[in-house]
Amino acid sequence: MGTVFAFRGRPGKAPCAEGGLKRAILQRLEWYPDLKVFCNAQGGRTYRTGLGPGSSDIIGVLAPIGRFFALEVKVPGKDLMAVQVEWMDQIRKLGGFAAVVHSPEEADEAYKRARAGLLG
Repeated sequence: MGTVFAFRGRPGKAPCAEGGLKRAILQRLEWYPDLKVFCNAQGGRTYRTGLGPGSSDIIGVLAPIGRFFALEVKVPGKDLMAVQVEWMDQIRKLGGFAAVVHSPEEADEAYKRARAGLLG
């Protein structure tokens, strides 16, 4: 089974709807033995972590060739920021897979597209 590394929220902070959706998607992606995924924690206003501005919420590696895999998790009705669009475009230009998902089912479809060699 795939392995998920997730960093939990900060103490004292209320969980957001997007956080619960990310957890559900990470749990779904555990089903795939050829995919290793990580929760890309972005930090807050006082500190920066993760891969930088615009980077996707979930990143991973798809075996056997080590293809970069990125999913931006959005609750329905919430749009991508320009910096997120730019980051995903760069991943695709370099041959990686990047997509926006709104549910665990959409994450399944994204995995299948990535496995088929599509860019997003």
